[in-house]
Amino acid sequence: QCAYTIVRHNLPQLRKHMKITLFTLIQKTEETAIQTIDLINKIDSFYNSAWNKLILIGSIALGIIGILVPIIIQWYQKKIYELSEENLKQELSIKMSELKEELKDTIEDQIKENIKEYEDKIEKLTSSANAKVFHIQGNGLLKEGDYNEAMANYIIATEDYFKSDDYSNLQNTLSLICDNCLPKLSKEEVNDIKISHNQDLEGLLNVLDKADKNGTLLTQIRNIRIKMEKLPEKKADKKK
Repeated sequence: QCAYTIVRHNLPQLRKHMKITLFTLIQKTEETAIQTIDLINKIDSFYNSAWNKLILIGSIALGIIGILVPIIIQWYQKKIYELSEENLKQELSIKMSELKEELKDTIEDQIKENIKEYEDKIEKLTSSANAKVFHIQGNGLLKEGDYNEAMANYIIATEDYFKSDDYSNLQNTLSLICDNCLPKLSKEEVNDIKISHNQDLEGLLNVLDKADKNGTLLTQIRNIRIKMEKLPEKKADKKK
C-alpha cells in the first residue's frame, strides 16, 4: 500500500520525465535523419559533380583526339608517301644503273662479236690471198722441176686454204702433192722439208683428218699416206 502511494504520488513527475525523454529521442532521431539526408545529398552532389566533370573531360579528350588523330594520320601517310617515294627513287636509280650496265655489256659484247666476225673475215681473206700466192708459186717451181720447194709451197697453200674454208682449192693442192710431188721425192727429202721449211706434211694430214667430219678429204689423205709409206728411204735410192 505504501509503494502504491509513492508511485501515485510521483506519477506526474514520471509522466513529465517520460515526455522529456521521448521528445529528446524524437529530436535526436530527427537530427540523425537530417544529417543522414544531408550526407546523402552531399554524396549525390559529389557524384553528380564528378560525373559532370568526367563527361566534360571525356568530351574535351574526344575533341582533342578528334583533332589530333586526323593530323597524326595525315602526318603518318605523308611520311609513308615520302618513304615510298624515296624507296621508289632508289629502286629506279638501281634499275637504271643495272640497265645501263646491261646495255653497256650488250653493246660491248656486240662490238666484240662484230670485231671478231670482221677479224675472222679478214683472217680468211688474208689466208685465201696467201694460199693463192703459194699455190701459184708452187706451180712455177713444179714446172722448173724443183719438187722439194714446190711441195713446201703446196703444204703452206693447203694450210691457208683450210683456214679460209676454201676446200675446192685445198683439194687441188693435195692432188698436186700426191700426184706430182711425192713420186719425185724420198722420205729423206720429205723430212728435210719438215726441218728446213718447217712444213710437216704428216702434221697437216692429221689436222685435216681431224677436221674432216663428213669424209670429203678421206680418200686423198689416205692416198697421200700410202704414197709416203712407199717412198724410198734415201735420196740416192730414188729411181732415175
